[in-house]
Amino acid sequence: MKKLLTLICALTFAGTIAAQTINVQCGQVTEVFKAMADEMPFCCGTRVTIQGRDYPVSDITKIYFDESEVPVNTVNVVYNGNSATVRIPGDIAEQLSVTVNDAYVKIEQDSALDVEMTYILSGSSTNGSFVMDGEYKATVKLNGLTLSSDTTAAINIHNGKRINVIVADGTVNTLADGAGGLQKACFFINGHAEFSGNGTLNLTGNAKHAYRSDEYSLFEETFGGTFNVLSAASDAMHVEQYIDVRGGTFVLKGMKGDGIDVPFTNDPTDVNNGYAFISGGTFNIDCTTDDTKGIKCDTMMTITGGNITVNVAGDGCKGISSGGDLTMSGGTISMTVSGTTYHKGQIDESKCRGIKVNKDFTFTGGTIGMSVTGNKAKGIKVDGIYYYNGSGTMLNNLTVDADGGSVRIN
Repeated sequence: MKKLLTLICALTFAGTIAAQTINVQCGQVTEVFKAMADEMPFCCGTRVTIQGRDYPVSDITKIYFDESEVPVNTVNVVYNGNSATVRIPGDIAEQLSVTVNDAYVKIEQDSALDVEMTYILSGSSTNGSFVMDGEYKATVKLNGLTLSSDTTAAINIHNGKRINVIVADGTVNTLADGAGGLQKACFFINGHAEFSGNGTLNLTGNAKHAYRSDEYSLFEETFGGTFNVLSAASDAMHVEQYIDVRGGTFVLKGMKGDGIDVPFTNDPTDVNNGYAFISGGTFNIDCTTDDTKGIKCDTMMTITGGNITVNVAGDGCKGISSGGDLTMSGGTISMTVSGTTYHKGQIDESKCRGIKVNKDFTFTGGTIGMSVTGNKAKGIKVDGIYYYNGSGTMLNNLTVDADGGSVRIN
């Protein structure tokens, strides 16, 4: 009864407060409305309706008024130690299912929701996560987030649509997952991701990959931030379908798998399946675990810009490995190659290479330089034909070993 009287007083007082915001707090979730006192009827003293949204009084922690803006299609999630708070606009609250257990937050969008939601994540927790699912494209903004989990991914996006990831300017965002979990990555997106912003993202993949997307990942020209992988139990970045890098700085180290791995998807009709496109960005990759690759794709790799630096030190490692053709018309590649042969068994072996091309290599621009010192290691090995026109630059008397021969083109 005391709680009910408090609500009645609060809602009555709202009639005297023009153009303010009503905050309806139910546990760790707050729904936000613009104040309209004539739309708050009680039903039998046990329920209250605010702008068409019906609440059991027993679910309401408190109602309060302030001068804050009502967010438009925006959800704010703030982590604080072992808890998290979620703030959502009341007009679409019925289309979002929100579950909060301590600092573990799960939000499911209704299939009828046809507007792009923005999820702003901030704060800090050493035992929490963010999970989002839905059937419509969305934006996830990392706004100074430090989040790790003992059991699962730090961020797990099941939504199979386009996910716009904004690493907010000037922020540092640090994610780590649980070593014993079954998750695919510390930061996982089941969809195609498009990155922008000028902040820093630090990832630690304790269970498997540090970052993974099950469709393409695009790093826009507007991504001027830093993508740091501090360590990973498998690949630093595992991107299915294709990767397209136009900006950003990528520092990948401490991984037991590949630096960047771009495999085929399960659908052979997917566009650019297994491709890697690099037209900008700066890469610093340490490839020091045996039989791994710095940048690997299953099909074709195209390099038209960017600066790629790879330290190849593990036995059988490859700095760059293209499953099909490699074309380079710009950018800079710099490598130190010091690994030797890796023996997979009595017969199979993998030799250390700076660049390994399974088909043809076309070199029409840019600069490639390597220091190769490993036993039986080679700088560039091409299984097909090496095409060149004299415009590109090979430093340190670097040569190309091409099984199909070399062809000069105009």
